[in-house]
Amino acid sequence: MTAQEWSTVAIAVATVVYTCATIIYTCATIALWRVTKASLDETRHSVETLKSSTYGLTLQGIAENHREIAFRALDSDTLQRTFMSPNPEDRELDSETRLFAGVLINHLETCYEHCRFGTIPDEFKGPLRRDIAGTITRIPALRRRWKEMRDQLEPEFVGFVEREMGGEKR
Repeated sequence: MTAQEWSTVAIAVATVVYTCATIIYTCATIALWRVTKASLDETRHSVETLKSSTYGLTLQGIAENHREIAFRALDSDTLQRTFMSPNPEDRELDSETRLFAGVLINHLETCYEHCRFGTIPDEFKGPLRRDIAGTITRIPALRRRWKEMRDQLEPEFVGFVEREMGGEKR
């Protein structure tokens, strides 16, 4: 065989090797893509499962705290009188009412933060925000305690409540 023929054979062999290497590389890339896609799908499923679990636990916690606060108010004659009074803003709040109102406002702030940070489902955010705003704005004892506490609360929560109160800094 002449040098020219050897050169042609060498080029043909190199082309076959290069083509085979390209096919192997392409197959490996496709396999890696499939594995990565499967991994992403599994991760997405895990995140959705975790999100659902978090939603459930958050809603359960909020419901339990709402219930505990309501039963506490129902068990106390002082709280019932204060919260049912037409104008408790005209008189000083006793220590039990101050403590209870403070706990309730802090609880409502926590509920607001859950809405803000997305740890509850979207369909519950609107009703929960209306409940938060309505509770503070419609109960005179809470409005009175709000005046005392507002400077210690998260500014975004304070802004939300005050917008719901008609822009007044009560």
